[in-house]
Amino acid sequence: MKAILLLIAILFCCSTSNILLAQQTGFGVKGGLTIGLQKELYPLVSYHGDIFYESLTEWKGDTEGKQSRIGFVGQLGYHRKGVSYTNGRSFGGNAANYSIEDVFHNISVAALLKGSYQWGKFAPYWAGGIRGDVTVDFDLVSDGQVNVAQPQVNRVMLGFWLGGGIEWEAPKSPFGFFIEINVSPDLTPQVVKRERLVFNQSTGLYSVAYINPAEKILNIALEVSAGVKFINRPEWEDEILEAF
Repeated sequence: MKAILLLIAILFCCSTSNILLAQQTGFGVKGGLTIGLQKELYPLVSYHGDIFYESLTEWKGDTEGKQSRIGFVGQLGYHRKGVSYTNGRSFGGNAANYSIEDVFHNISVAALLKGSYQWGKFAPYWAGGIRGDVTVDFDLVSDGQVNVAQPQVNRVMLGFWLGGGIEWEAPKSPFGFFIEINVSPDLTPQVVKRERLVFNQSTGLYSVAYINPAEKILNIALEVSAGVKFINRPEWEDEILEAF
């Protein structure tokens, strides 16, 4: 929890300091497809959604339209992560059908640095920063094939957010639209496993195998998002003042 509070404090400081330099601010919503990955297991096809706030500097560059800008983004959302099983087998197994899932319901907060470039009517951009997740609920498999006991689930994880996309802002309009792709690897484990059942073919029985050191499993999420943002441009304030 201390790590999450630190992330929020960093986000607040970055956003507040950048407002003084910002040429444009905005907020919006985004969401889409999540592919949840863990070591040697099948991906989980899932979903996510975020709200965000951004603060960007003015466009800078040459007269040929090759301009760029930079700023900060803070986002908060729900990310459904996890993994799928084939009766406990990994990618090297023979099983083809699977419907067993471990699911983690995570609230995620991130503080990102963003840079964008003008490309005709569009603006490609990159973004990256730090992220913290809090697991508010989870559903784990314990079918006798995967593990003998429920593994330890960590409630707080730290990680990175790295991605980019392309956006379009309607001229003289408060709206912007974008599509985005990112990868979000965790640095701290979501799950720690200490026991596993092993099948003995000669006896036809299972025995308990203790994992030493314990197996630490990290989340990696691949995400594709679409979103809309509402833009506050300072030049509009000047136009309103001139009208009076």
